[in-house]
Parts: sequence; C-alpha cells; structure tokens
Amino acid sequence: MIVALLPAASSMDAQVSKFIEQYFAMYPTRATQAGRADFNTRLEDLAPEKIQAWLESLDGIDQEARSIQPANRDERLDRDVVRHQIAWQRFGLQTRSAPARNSMFWTGIASEAAIYLVLREDQPMNCAFALWRLARS
Repeated sequence: MIVALLPAASSMDAQVSKFIEQYFAMYPTRATQAGRADFNTRLEDLAPEKIQAWLESLDGIDQEARSIQPANRDERLDRDVVRHQIAWQRFGLQTRSAPARNSMFWTGIASEAAIYLVLREDQPMNCAFALWRLARS
C-alpha cells in the first residue's frame, strides 16, 4: 500500500544512478571515499583502452541525458550536474591527459584511498585487509 504512494523513479534518476555506478566502477577509490565498502580492495585501472571505453560510455550517458526533458527543477539540476561532470571527465582524460602527464594524479588516488580506509570506523578489519591488498598491488 505504501509503495503505491511513492513517486516512480524518473528517467533522470535512472541516468544519475547509471552515471554514479559507472563512475565508481572507473574510480573505485572514490567509491571507497563515498563509503562504498564493496570497492575497498580495488584501485583504478586507467589503461588507455579502459579510458577509451569510459569516454564512450560517457558519450552515451550524455546523449541520453540530453534527450530527457526534466519534469522539474531538481531533475534539471541533476541533468546539468551529470553533464558538467561528463565534460570535466572529458577535459581531464582527453584534453589534459592527466593520468599520463601528471604524476600527482596517481599519488592522489593512492593516498586518498588509504586515508579513507584508515578512517573508516565501521569496518576496521576489512580496512586493514584492504590496505594490505592495495599495498601489494
């Protein structure tokens, strides 16, 4: 009965969720920072073919987001934020080639992931194991 009273998820909600899940798959340490324990033992794989596949995925998400007519202000803001994040990803990966040209890019990934794992109070043993796995990779 209560379920019938909840509004159905919109197309824009689905696009936002799709983007976030694919973003976390591409950047698992950022998922760890967001509290997603299922990514704790993974690091980014930014091989050229992975970056190319990610950029192609972003193109698809961007096209779908452009085709959605927002039903309200919140959906318009969600669409705009996703599209701006996609543009920022393209800039960093295509225009700047940050993974290949910026050594601090990699330092940030490793150090931020370690800090968030150490500070997690909800799963101290899993965090210790995840740090050990990250150090070995």
